[in-house]
Amino acid sequence: MKKIIQDLTKEELANAIKPAFRAKQIYHWIYHQYVTSFDEMKNLPKDMRERLNEEYTVAPLKQVMVQNSKDGSRKYLYELHDGHTVEAVLLLMREKEYHKDGSVKHQERYTVCISSQVGCKVGCAFCLTAKGGFMRNLTAGEIVEQVRLIKKDNDIAANRRVNLVYMGMGEPLDNLPEVAKSVKIFAEEEGMAIATHRQTISTSGLSAKIERLGKMELGINLA
Repeated sequence: MKKIIQDLTKEELANAIKPAFRAKQIYHWIYHQYVTSFDEMKNLPKDMRERLNEEYTVAPLKQVMVQNSKDGSRKYLYELHDGHTVEAVLLLMREKEYHKDGSVKHQERYTVCISSQVGCKVGCAFCLTAKGGFMRNLTAGEIVEQVRLIKKDNDIAANRRVNLVYMGMGEPLDNLPEVAKSVKIFAEEEGMAIATHRQTISTSGLSAKIERLGKMELGINLA
């Protein structure tokens, strides 16, 4: 199975791809141009694109369905490489506002709700996800890709900030290593540049893992 290139932090990508400036170009294609194929990375040599395609995938998720709500929110269903599916939601927190002369006063404000697991171990009685049982953890790249695809599908520019909440399928603290890595990837200045104070982990309250999260000093919010 091919490795997910979004699993790599900027530093890891620079260590894996030489020369380093090529890694920077790849990072820009992924997180600024939202490409879904290495063939789209036209400033890379053909032989490099072929090698990347042999070892990595840049499209670990496939959009299966999207549901639009009257309030402007959009619910996405994504299929993973093994056939499992996860959900993510784009929430419109504020609509675009205009001045009387037609110029933009305020841009839209978005929050993206993302999944961290396929299923869940916790078993909260009110939660539909728990009824399906636990299948597996998502990798950092599979978590990151939910946001990348939503930004691409909604023409949200790379420099537009969004808020993130780990509140979709799964208990984020039960997948802490990959969730913590995704937090760092989201925050990369040359990537999506979603600052950690714009990211919130929603948990059912796993006290030992909350303490472990605190020791990581990620600078994120907890709900």
